[in-house]
Amino acid sequence: MINTLKTLCALSGVSSFEDEVRDYIRQRVTPYATDLRVDAMGNLIVLKKGARATGNKLMLCAHMDEVGLIIKSITEDGYLKFGCVGGIDRRGQAGGSGRAKGHRRHRSKGHPYDHC
Repeated sequence: MINTLKTLCALSGVSSFEDEVRDYIRQRVTPYATDLRVDAMGNLIVLKKGARATGNKLMLCAHMDEVGLIIKSITEDGYLKFGCVGGIDRRGQAGGSGRAKGHRRHRSKGHPYDHC
């Protein structure tokens, strides 16, 4: 269980980019699943029927995403200007460490993360 948690924590799963986490979970649960699907919002929905009908049901649910930062611009001096992805308490950002994952994209004005 500890190794699974370490693996999940090491995967990149910033809001709207949870593919790595979803793929890992899908791979782990597929052998046990009666039914497995991904809905239009990217939620992984897994059904495991019991050996016999007891009338009891159990639902487990969790978030796959994590908060992150997005580079909004680079200054002439080479400094990066960040915006929030997900709900971040700005008081905890100073001095924090992180990792970068690149996506080469062009975005237009009015991007959903411009409000941070």
